Amino acid sequence: MFTFHNISDYMGYFKKSPPIALAGIGAHARECGEHHTGGVLGCTISTDDYEIRRVLTVQSSDVASIERSYWWITGQRSYSLRIVAEFEYKKSLEDIPAWEKLFKTMVKDKVEHTFVLNICCVESLLPFAILLEQTEEVHLKECTLESLAALERLNRLRNIEFRECWGPVSLHPLVTCPNLTSVSVYYFVNGPNLETLGRLQNVRKIVLSRCNMENVDFLKGCAMLECLEVQSCRWLRSLNGLLGLKHLKIVDARSSGIKSLRGLTGCVALKSVNVSECKELKSLDGLSESPNLRTLDASESGVQNIHALSGCAALEDVNVQECENLKSLDGLCGLKKLKIAKVEGSGIENIKGLTGCMALEEVNVRRCGELKSLIGLSGLQKLRLLRADHSGITDILSLTGCTSLEEVDVSWGKMLESLDGLSGLKKLRKVSAECSGIDTIQGLVGCVALEEVDVHGCENMVSIDDLSGLKNLKVLHCGGTKITSIQPLSVCVMLESLNVVNCITLASLDGLSGLKRLKYVDASWSGIKTIGNLTGCVSLETVDASGCKKLITLDGLSGLCRLKSVRTHRSGIRNIEALNGCVALESVSVNCCRDLTNLDGLSGLRLLKKVTASDNGIRNIRGLNGCVALEEVDVSCCRELTSLTGLMDLPNLKTVEARESGIRNIRGLSGCKSLETVNVENCRELISLDGLTGLVKLRVVKAKDTGIDSITPLSGCNALERLDITHCQKVRSLDGLSGLQNLKYFIAVSSGLNNILGLTGCVGLEKLDISYCEALISLEGLSESKKLKSVEATGCGIENLLGLTGCVSLESVDVYRCKNLSSLDGLSGLPKLKWVNASSSGVKNIEGLTGCEGLESLDVHFCGYLTSLQCLDGLPNLRSVKASGTCVPPHIQLCRCPNLKELILE
Repeated sequence: MFTFHNISDYMGYFKKSPPIALAGIGAHARECGEHHTGGVLGCTISTDDYEIRRVLTVQSSDVASIERSYWWITGQRSYSLRIVAEFEYKKSLEDIPAWEKLFKTMVKDKVEHTFVLNICCVESLLPFAILLEQTEEVHLKECTLESLAALERLNRLRNIEFRECWGPVSLHPLVTCPNLTSVSVYYFVNGPNLETLGRLQNVRKIVLSRCNMENVDFLKGCAMLECLEVQSCRWLRSLNGLLGLKHLKIVDARSSGIKSLRGLTGCVALKSVNVSECKELKSLDGLSESPNLRTLDASESGVQNIHALSGCAALEDVNVQECENLKSLDGLCGLKKLKIAKVEGSGIENIKGLTGCMALEEVNVRRCGELKSLIGLSGLQKLRLLRADHSGITDILSLTGCTSLEEVDVSWGKMLESLDGLSGLKKLRKVSAECSGIDTIQGLVGCVALEEVDVHGCENMVSIDDLSGLKNLKVLHCGGTKITSIQPLSVCVMLESLNVVNCITLASLDGLSGLKRLKYVDASWSGIKTIGNLTGCVSLETVDASGCKKLITLDGLSGLCRLKSVRTHRSGIRNIEALNGCVALESVSVNCCRDLTNLDGLSGLRLLKKVTASDNGIRNIRGLNGCVALEEVDVSCCRELTSLTGLMDLPNLKTVEARESGIRNIRGLSGCKSLETVNVENCRELISLDGLTGLVKLRVVKAKDTGIDSITPLSGCNALERLDITHCQKVRSLDGLSGLQNLKYFIAVSSGLNNILGLTGCVGLEKLDISYCEALISLEGLSESKKLKSVEATGCGIENLLGLTGCVSLESVDVYRCKNLSSLDGLSGLPKLKWVNASSSGVKNIEGLTGCEGLESLDVHFCGYLTSLQCLDGLPNLRSVKASGTCVPPHIQLCRCPNLKELILE
């Protein structure tokens, strides 16, 4: 039982709102719940720029819920109350009187409170006049306005936002709000004259997004302005109106049309500038007198040089990514506080401008194709991260002396031939040189902290000898190299993961034995002939030797007690007996191992869940006997396999894939009480479904193109949802399905069915496809199928549709080319029927469609005996009728079908 004082700890277990039952224990519990992110009944306690408040967020129509909680609000006055009310569309104005009543009650009871009004899609603010008196913030979205008079002289108003509004309003009422500090305008169509904002003496933040203006000269009088955002103002050319604003800290002009930053001259408090995607901006002149500037984002701009940054002594973060016209970083040289330089994808040819930036921690010069050298980084003792992949660098010798370096990425540096320059860096943890031009890793000698090395795809590399002294190495990717041995790894006692994929010159995994922390080995498509002795790799969990054509045995894995997954598909293995004793094994994949004839070695593995053994030479699966946790088996395309003996009575088996195999019976599945899916498609030798009877969880049976002559064994499979017996010519009836209430989809295309009476009682049936069942003359058996939506009976021998009477959910019927069908009787009055295709059938009249008011499309073309469409006239939803090739008079019209768009008669 938890105590009262630590109830807040219990609240932390819930990602969303804590349960009402927990919050309802007492006042303390409820308050703890309100401190939680999700709050209680819409109420949270949070801190804003001014104070700690209790914040209640509700829709306008939920004012009654506040009244029900009023006792709590009035009783808990430790924090002032802020109510965030959402008003949407004109109908919400009807809720205002109730809010005004609440407002007066709170004033009377001296409940300190303020409002935040989120107003969407209204045409006037006058109805909100009383509520606005207590409002601190107003957010207007998609409103069509003629006046802002309701905002005049609001003493509490601090923040106003317009988002995608319309109307030629004046902003003058805002000038009368003495405490207004923030104004945001996001795309105001036919909007106000923004120059009025220049009269707001106390405004600290202005947002003008996607506004049509060429300058901000009107802001020159906003002496207290701290933040200006003018994103996506395409016509904005100048920031001159900001000249000398002493309190301005943040300017965000991303994606605007500005050509110069000279307007920021004298803004001595400036800390952050964002001019990303400003294509017309060529230089940063105007920032040189910004002693407090810390962050600059000029990415994807037209900047050609950054000389103006030379005097920004406080600068910490510079982003000039994708500045294609920028050739150097001159201007940054000697900036003592610079920590981050992002130059990815720019046109720089050197980084000498970083010389002397002693605080530099992170440099990103990815995709700088013209950059040949890292001169400029030498001796930077705080540099931790270098990303220089896909660049043109030819060496990394300049990294000598970068003693704090932790991560280096020079992947895809085709001109880089060695890692010289990293040797002896004591803090280096990760090196990525994937697909680079290096032919040796000698440069890593002495990097004692190194944990991860990626030299995958370095085609010139023939040896990893220089890794032998790296005691902390955990991850090595060296696939696609020409190494012949991994023996040097024998002393890398911390190694956890090894990837030698596509190392075709590697003959064995010798060198790994005894690595007690090794968990993952991927040697797929390599040249290994033996696994090697891995018995000492006591932590090994995954081994992948797929595509290793020379590998014929798994000797070396025997007895690994933590091994969970083995993948050897398309390898040359002939047996898997070495897996006997791998008691933790959960998954085995041996697809396309043509020389593998059995699964001996798996018997009795009590944790094994999945076996994939398709398209190989196995003749029996008795090796799966006793694998009590087995859930999924795939033996598809195993043509030598004739029986599923080995699976009998496995209690957790859910899925069996045996399509295109040689199995002759499935009696081996009897007793598999958890079985859900069986696929025996194209098993031509299979003549019976015996083995499935009474499997109460079986949901899907795919028996297409088999030799079965009956589905009686499915009797008692009460969970069956889907059955496919397409092309099963020997199946004449559906005995065995009667009463299966969960059957939803039945497919029997081109089968030998002569009746479907067995579907009687299949009340859950939704889709039936019996196309090309030529011996089938009746649909009797469907009368109880109230959920049936689709019937496809193309090319059948059916003579009538009377069996569909009562299928009230039917939406689609296809009886194309049913030559024996003379009418559509049976469909009359079906309320949801939308689509009927009876083209090229023997239909002579369509009176059966009378009362089908949901019908949208009818196709009866080439029904040569059809003479009239009169019964369709008046169907309100009918859109398309195709009746070419009939005897219907060409001048006929369906005048009372208001939605008819297509009538084809010839």
